[in-house]
Amino acid sequence: MKKLSSSRFKDIDFIENQKLIKITWKSATKDMTNDLFKLEMAEFPSFFNLGIKYILHNMENMQYTVVPEIQSWIDNNINKKAVDSGVQRLAFVLGADIFSSISVQQANEAKNIQPIDIKYFKNEISAMEWITS
Repeated sequence: MKKLSSSRFKDIDFIENQKLIKITWKSATKDMTNDLFKLEMAEFPSFFNLGIKYILHNMENMQYTVVPEIQSWIDNNINKKAVDSGVQRLAFVLGADIFSSISVQQANEAKNIQPIDIKYFKNEISAMEWITS
């Protein structure tokens, strides 16, 4: 596993032999503003040129709620690029924060992400088993 990026809010790791990026969101997301979230997300497309097929978001510690205007921004600025680059599967490990979990699911109902197979999990082991199967 190779560390691609690390910030106060998340870590991004690349598992090359599985063509997988793993994003682990941190509890510091409780202090995240919409603009900071967009900055963190804007980094993702720079990794799509690595031949990524799978993305795992571990959001067990995520405490930021993705509001509707940000959901739309994600669809237009991240999701379309993910589809265009060949991402096939997207797994989310959801945390206990119900508002954060629902907002993530709503963001993934957007039009530009429909070609990607998406599932939600309670733990990372199950998510990894599915995403790499």
